[in-house]
Amino acid sequence: AMAYMARARSPANSVLQLLWRRELETDCCAAERLSCTITREIILQPSMVFTPVWSKASSKHVCIGLDRRIYFNNHQLCYFNDGLKGEPCLLYQLPTSGPLAIKIWAVLLYHGHIRRHPCTPEEREVCLLVLSADGFLRVFNADTGYVIRSIFLSTAIKFRYLLWADYLRTVQVKSVHTERPPRARRLGAPRSSRCVVIAVLKIHPLELMACVSIDRKIFGDDIKDASMNEDLLMVIHSNKTFRFYSLKWIIENCTIVNPRLGSEVESPNGRGIVGDPDFGIPITVKLTECPPLLFETKSGSDCGVSFGGVPTVYLHNGIPSADSLFHIRSLASGEQVAELRTDTMAFHHDVAEFHFDDYQRLLHISGCSVSCYHLTHESGKSQMLSRQYLTDFKKLSRGERHDSLPLQTSSGRIVKRRRRNDDEFDDFTSAVQDLDYENEVELLYAVVTLPTENEGTRALLCFMDDRTGRVSKEVPLPTWKPGAANSIYYELDCIIHLIQESSHSTCHYYRLSRNQ
Repeated sequence: AMAYMARARSPANSVLQLLWRRELETDCCAAERLSCTITREIILQPSMVFTPVWSKASSKHVCIGLDRRIYFNNHQLCYFNDGLKGEPCLLYQLPTSGPLAIKIWAVLLYHGHIRRHPCTPEEREVCLLVLSADGFLRVFNADTGYVIRSIFLSTAIKFRYLLWADYLRTVQVKSVHTERPPRARRLGAPRSSRCVVIAVLKIHPLELMACVSIDRKIFGDDIKDASMNEDLLMVIHSNKTFRFYSLKWIIENCTIVNPRLGSEVESPNGRGIVGDPDFGIPITVKLTECPPLLFETKSGSDCGVSFGGVPTVYLHNGIPSADSLFHIRSLASGEQVAELRTDTMAFHHDVAEFHFDDYQRLLHISGCSVSCYHLTHESGKSQMLSRQYLTDFKKLSRGERHDSLPLQTSSGRIVKRRRRNDDEFDDFTSAVQDLDYENEVELLYAVVTLPTENEGTRALLCFMDDRTGRVSKEVPLPTWKPGAANSIYYELDCIIHLIQESSHSTCHYYRLSRNQ
């Protein structure tokens, strides 16, 4: 009977039970949750292993998009993961020469997910939003490479950067920073008052919300950079001060031109159609004075500020001191509600951020460990920060290291083991290189490097239970290359490992299969 119960609790039987429950389930949401649980159980089975099945080198940067699309040669070449034998297959190739060739500055990939009808072609497809050197913002079909829509930005303003302002909702297109050329600085020529121009566009479908010039005369001569963060304009100053302003207030009170794409407008530069190749997009917002300041903070690094909690709080890195300090402050009052302190004697900088799927929790990476904290709020009391778990990945290497065990000679005499003198190497090698979250299976995964017995380095992708921090599975990464820029991307049944070196990039592709 005990043997039968043990077999019933095995991972394989657990999956079978979940499949049976899903067949009996009538609620669609519950059935979908069971499907995710089944996928999780299959991935974590000991017999399921990730094996390298494909690799490709490129002389240019390699990029990963949604749905495991892999882009080579500056997004000109696209591979998709569903090929023969589990290997990626060529999806399309953009022209690299001739009149149809374009030089790409930046790319974003997104899904439509629009449920209303009728909808535009870009709302029905997986889209590739491309910023090119000729001043166009193009929407490509990510499966075929065909252009769905083109918007001309400007010839006078050199737009160079394409970033999310609010993930999968709005994007920002930023110009290069306006600085004096070296010769002009030597001659003492005055610096341009314009720092950077930011155009904010809504996707689903693509519509212009605002195009604003960040002026030094308005925000101060010490501006270092500016960016959009959801509905906030963040201005960064050279003394590491971050000032935040309401984008909604700026649009409602300072708009001078109707920004709708395709509409005919009158602007200081003349009359034309917004987004047309002969006109582009004008500056739609004119600031004559600094908008109302929401709040400001100082940070010890350029990592910026992140938001979370209920009521809303923000997290930022304090000014460096004897301890690594992360402040958590109330967005409404600016008062400090909690803080994280850690020893900065480690070789690697600490990282703290709100959980990817739960803004009431904080994830803190310190050296070779990951901690999870929970923010609690009671009426009339300040917010409290309590630690839920601490996962120390150094324990994973202790099974292979025998430094603490005594040595025994051939005659049976016990001798002391010589003290290791490479502790600093171990501390430098042992680190959490990256931490991410797969929401479909509710698993955190950490990329961890650990020392080996011969003073080498081995890398692991460790799956962690999101609630307890327990390491559920370890996946060796034999393609890891110390000294190079390694990036790991995981999605359900595949792992993509990118290695960036000075002269070339390499992509390694792992696929999940059952170990025979």
